[in-house]
This record gives sequence, C-alpha cells and structure tokens, in this order.
Amino acid sequence: MDDTAIRRMVLPKLKMVYETNPNDLKIVLNILACLEIILHRLEKQQIIEDVLPLIWIVNQTDPEVIARIAGNKNNYCHY
Repeated sequence: MDDTAIRRMVLPKLKMVYETNPNDLKIVLNILACLEIILHRLEKQQIIEDVLPLIWIVNQTDPEVIARIAGNKNNYCHY
C-alpha cells in the first residue's frame, strides 16, 4: 500500500474504529499497533494533526496501553 493510500484510507479508518470502540482494550491495542506500523510512512504534519491527537485521547490508564505507547519509542520518526 502506498503512502497516499495510508494517509487517505487507513488513518481515517483507525480514527473511526477508535471513536466507535474507545473502551474496548483489544481494539485500542490493535489501533496502536497499526499506528506503530504506519508511523514511519507518515509526514510530520500528518503525525501532528492526526496521530498525536488520537494517542492523546486514548485511555492511558491501562498498563497495556501505556506499554504500547511508551515501549516503542525506537519506531517513531526522527525529524
């Protein structure tokens, strides 16, 4: 899948799935896993506008969610 398709299709779908299932831990962890996979293919502005706000609203009190967000710091883009 090319970068344009990811920006236009995958990211909006991830946001939609989260908005309809914000309390389902398994779905939230899968969304974060998908973000981890596509993050390196996104532009800096896309990360600022779409990814960070989504991560911000995710329930960050669950230990598994915290581990998923914080544990993968080596995969984030370096600008």
